[in-house]
Amino acid sequence: MSDDNITSKATDGPSRAAEIAAYYSLTLVIVGTLLNAITFIVLCRSTFRNTRTRPTLHYMRAMAIFDILMLYGWNLGHYLATMHGIDLQGLNIPLCRFYSFLNYFAAQSSAWLRVFVCLDRLVTA
Repeated sequence: MSDDNITSKATDGPSRAAEIAAYYSLTLVIVGTLLNAITFIVLCRSTFRNTRTRPTLHYMRAMAIFDILMLYGWNLGHYLATMHGIDLQGLNIPLCRFYSFLNYFAAQSSAWLRVFVCLDRLVTA
């Protein structure tokens, strides 16, 4: 068998599906940051400052912040790795530790804050 029959496909960048997924991740970061920031700003308005009548507002404000952090941990890292070849966790050890902590802590904190909101509503009902 000769090598003339074998053709190789050279790729210079990510596949089309990987590009779509990467731009979707970037879109999630931009839109998610904007909407979570608006949520946080609305929950900090004077209408919602009376936390004695609405104690769940503390949890909801914290959820908005942790959801923003969660977006930057997973989605921004995926976009940069796919489109630009920058692996944030592979650059150096302190950055790796920070992003590893951020990726797991933010998601777990957001989930537990939702549990606390439910428990708070159950107790006050």
